[in-house]
Amino acid sequence: MEGLLGCGYHLSHRKVRSLLDQVLGVEISTGAINTIRCRLSESLATLVEEAVTSIRHEKVAHMDETGVLLCRWDNPSLPVREV
Repeated sequence: MEGLLGCGYHLSHRKVRSLLDQVLGVEISTGAINTIRCRLSESLATLVEEAVTSIRHEKVAHMDETGVLLCRWDNPSLPVREV
């Protein structure tokens, strides 16, 4: 969960600590959160390196940068915008 909160949702150590305390009643120090993030990073290092190596050996690399169309369904008079 800390990996998702810290990396996926970009929450700081303090915000993660506060959220875990308020929502789950889990008391944890920012130092412990940092240790968890370091362990998670270390555990994923091999997988990341394998993915990078695999991509480097591909003949074609592709990244889709197509925008996503958004509109306000509750107010159809607002224009659709691309983000």
